[in-house]
Amino acid sequence: MCDSSKRVSVALELSEDLPPYPVLQRWLAEPIKAVVVSTGLFLTNKKGYPVLSRSHQGFLRSLFKVWKCAEIIRLVVGKLGLNACV
Repeated sequence: MCDSSKRVSVALELSEDLPPYPVLQRWLAEPIKAVVVSTGLFLTNKKGYPVLSRSHQGFLRSLFKVWKCAEIIRLVVGKLGLNACV
């Protein structure tokens, strides 16, 4: 076991292309407390609603089960730049 501070945790930003499954599994071992999901990751379903890809949905579900992530941070990109909304 390594000595890690309980006061340090991870905020993970999802990218459009998720890494291979074994890499995602390793992330589940980290103390993830927040997930950053860019609005650009959302697709439009047949009914016109925004959804995440099945792989993104599955990874987020796993994170919620393992770490009960406290925050999802939505990034909004506009004319004024990048704004973070919780």
